[in-house]
Amino acid sequence: MLLGANPIVVPIKALIDAVWGMYIHSNIDVRSGKLQYFINGPEMHQWHHANDRAVFYANYSTKFAVWDWLFGTAYLPGRKKPSEFGLYYDYPKDYFLQHLFAVKKVDEQKLVSKYSWFRAYHSSRQRVMAWLSGRLRPVRQDEHMQPVRPAEHGQQARPAEHGRSTEHGQPLRPAEGTVIEPAEN
Repeated sequence: MLLGANPIVVPIKALIDAVWGMYIHSNIDVRSGKLQYFINGPEMHQWHHANDRAVFYANYSTKFAVWDWLFGTAYLPGRKKPSEFGLYYDYPKDYFLQHLFAVKKVDEQKLVSKYSWFRAYHSSRQRVMAWLSGRLRPVRQDEHMQPVRPAEHGQQARPAEHGRSTEHGQPLRPAEGTVIEPAEN
């Protein structure tokens, strides 16, 4: 491990980051009092996401608010809460454009209208997602199921899938050629 750190540090740090990230982004009314000058909480970090020009460049810290207070980027107007969240400009929906946007502001719609190669790429993502959503749609438990015929001459009928049966008590089985996808839990 780099610099001799114990490997267990990585999952512990990841757990702390995940839990703390959920905490500071939660919509709960928590008051940290003077602790807010050292450790960040939702009451301060939510202003970082507010659609308010006064705070577009404020409250960057995620864990240690002391850095915002030291560098003059802290904003905490008492018990007041933001009235609106989000950005005042259009942020790209495309993953790669989001990275480019960090160094050069680009308008996704202008790129679509100006460059045919980008239009092809942009629309292909939507087609792939539509195709995937159609292919991965959940299958209902009873979809494509039909009753099993009673056993003939002492043979046993096939048992019902997952213990399901028709309203008449006949076990269900998949129709011929049907692919049954496992249900998500």
